[in-house]
Amino acid sequence: MTDQTNLPLGEPVYFFKYDQNNSGGSFHYDENLGENVVVEAHSPGEANEIAEGLGIYFDGCSSGDDCGCCGDRWSPAGRWGGDKVEPNDWSVFATAEAAIAAHAPDPDDKLKLRLKGDQLVIHYLDGRKEWHFEDTTFKNRWSR
Repeated sequence: MTDQTNLPLGEPVYFFKYDQNNSGGSFHYDENLGENVVVEAHSPGEANEIAEGLGIYFDGCSSGDDCGCCGDRWSPAGRWGGDKVEPNDWSVFATAEAAIAAHAPDPDDKLKLRLKGDQLVIHYLDGRKEWHFEDTTFKNRWSR
């Protein structure tokens, strides 16, 4: 669990996951972004603001930055429930550990190894950043 000493008591935090679509057949990587990005925030709106500050954008097709056939590279958090956390949203986690566990590769299941286990970066409210699963077979399948 994250250090929440700077947060108001009783204010819940969540971990919002952004899956990068390889629009145009490639992923975008930099010091803040990998295939998957998790942002700690109090609401989907706050998560989206933080994500945009990291370089995530939600209008790639309309701006001409992403492939119209492939779709937008990123989708905003809260797309189904506005600015409230929905209980059945598969991209929202109660803890960083839950986000990591849901994303961890299973070496005994080759299909899951291709679907999960690619690069994951978590951005915490206190400014910390953690990278996970950087040395998987999946990572090496894509050019950088």
